[in-house]
Amino acid sequence: MDFNLSSTQLFYRLIDKNASERDLILSDVRQNSPQLARNVNELLKHANNDFAINALEVHLSTANESTVCYENLRVDRYVIGHELGRGGFAAVYYAARHDSLFHHQYAIKFFHPEILGLLGQEALFSEAQLLANVSHSNIAKVYDAGIYNGAIYIVMEFVDGLSLRDYLSSHSLSFEQKLMLFRDICLAVEHAHQHHVIHGDLKPENILVCSDGTPKIIDFNIAQKVQRLSTGDRELITPNVLAVTRNYASPEQLDNDAIDKRTDVYALGRILYLDILRAQPRGDITKVVALATHSSPSRRYARAKDLAQDIENVRCFFPLSQESKVSVEVIKKSMIRSPVFTLCSTALVLSMMAIIVALSTATQDLNRQKLTLDEMLNDVTASVYPLNNDLTDWEAVIENRENQLKLVLDTPSRSFWPQRRGDLNSSMQVVSSSTADDIEYNIIDPMNIRLMQSEGDQEHDEIHPTDEVVIFNESVG
Repeated sequence: MDFNLSSTQLFYRLIDKNASERDLILSDVRQNSPQLARNVNELLKHANNDFAINALEVHLSTANESTVCYENLRVDRYVIGHELGRGGFAAVYYAARHDSLFHHQYAIKFFHPEILGLLGQEALFSEAQLLANVSHSNIAKVYDAGIYNGAIYIVMEFVDGLSLRDYLSSHSLSFEQKLMLFRDICLAVEHAHQHHVIHGDLKPENILVCSDGTPKIIDFNIAQKVQRLSTGDRELITPNVLAVTRNYASPEQLDNDAIDKRTDVYALGRILYLDILRAQPRGDITKVVALATHSSPSRRYARAKDLAQDIENVRCFFPLSQESKVSVEVIKKSMIRSPVFTLCSTALVLSMMAIIVALSTATQDLNRQKLTLDEMLNDVTASVYPLNNDLTDWEAVIENRENQLKLVLDTPSRSFWPQRRGDLNSSMQVVSSSTADDIEYNIIDPMNIRLMQSEGDQEHDEIHPTDEVVIFNESVG
């Protein structure tokens, strides 16, 4: 047994062994290095629960205190500047090229030397190559990679900006502006996923916002020994080492299970809830948060692009992807989205309804007038002409017709129909002009009535039923 190994290296050698083999090796280690045995035993104690990752990170963070400082050193073609930040697995420094060929700013991330021994150069550079293939305006570009004094380093784009949390605190953004900012972050993550890169540790500190409001995602986690599993159209990653932040880590990460694109979707949902909305979601955005952060990966958005689309739907008052296309909420959002069109459409519909009601009322009124006129003309006919075909005193009938018609017109019960007095007077003149000879050869039957339009109809300004006269056409034969 090599007793010069670190506790982390020894931990990974023992993690896959059974209990009896572990005890045998630890017993040997304890005799030569009691402190090393205690450290490894502590790591193994938490290996099967969700504290394992934290224990490893604490160990590496403690080890980093004695790690060499890279400030003012020359590493390959780069001059290292001041330290920008430090985590459990790595430290980030500002850097620039020391030659005069290019004047550019960089951020160089130096991983703890033990990471190289644990995970291997091939795995680390493979992940770095995947990152280098990603080119997106909202993702910090990876330019180069190498090894310096046993520590692997990654040369990245230097982003001069504030963390997402600090940017939101120092800028008064409207709700719409926040949604647009978050949408751009989601689309950047989607682009990385399309290049088979999963971030694995999305949080506000890993999203920088430039002075012009452009977000930049940094610190994609390559410090993970990964096994990529192809399962149909899905790509799973089984990490052995993965730095996570508990408030933003998905349930499968905390359980140390396989992760995929939906793991990043969960972290995006947590960022939306905790930082964008300040834990105060309202309206449809509540549904978006619930779907993005569902405990079951199969119940979440399948892609970051789907999450971005629903963010845009909320911003523009479109229905969410999970909503019915004919629901009341969809109609309501359509009205909010196009108020002018909605107002014009409503006015048009109301106008058409008013016209239909008016026409219906006018038609009913005309029908009532026609029925009333028919009754009046029948009354006039019955009053003027005898119903008995055997009547022979035609001269007396003709002499009496005009008086009978005037009597009908002057009856109080007909006073509600003044506009038809002229029509009836005209009818009276036609009837009165008939001679006894006309009647003698024409049997007059009130049941045989034909309505004819009078010549004066076109002179009336108002709409009214056709002017009518009574004509009797049955021949005595």
